[in-house]
Amino acid sequence: MAFDNAQLDATVRDTWTAVCGLPIEPLDDPIAHAERQRFLSAMIQISGDWVGAVVMDVEPGLARNISATLLGIESNVVVKHHMSDALGELVNIVGGSLKADLPPDTALSLPTLMVGVDIRMFLPGARPVLRTSYSCNGERLQVTVFQMGDPGEATPNGSAAETIPGSNGVPGSPLS
Repeated sequence: MAFDNAQLDATVRDTWTAVCGLPIEPLDDPIAHAERQRFLSAMIQISGDWVGAVVMDVEPGLARNISATLLGIESNVVVKHHMSDALGELVNIVGGSLKADLPPDTALSLPTLMVGVDIRMFLPGARPVLRTSYSCNGERLQVTVFQMGDPGEATPNGSAAETIPGSNGVPGSPLS
């Protein structure tokens, strides 16, 4: 892989500041899967010479606020399709920025948004390789990069059971 947690952190911070105009502060620990059950998740896949995905998990209140900011509307009129558009755009910008450091024969998919409780999406053979977590105005967001490949033994759910570098020893999990 051509990037690391420091680059992912810089990309997320730069995107958040430039696009949302909101300050974000790093969290010491990743946000546990159980805590992300009500988060909105946006994903963009990368294919070609490097295959993986970028997933952004955002608390609903923060998704509402950034949607209002990006669309120039009051937060009380934001509906799900506004949040879908805003989060899709943010994950697209982060994914596109990271893609610039990948081999030239790579492409981005259209963003996908997941809303609901206990939704799990699997990319067979994918494993989490980078993760950064933040707080923004008291609400949390997390960005995870998944990579396809075989640097670890696959577990029954299709993910390699290994620790994400820089994630304080938290084992990887399926896209969720």
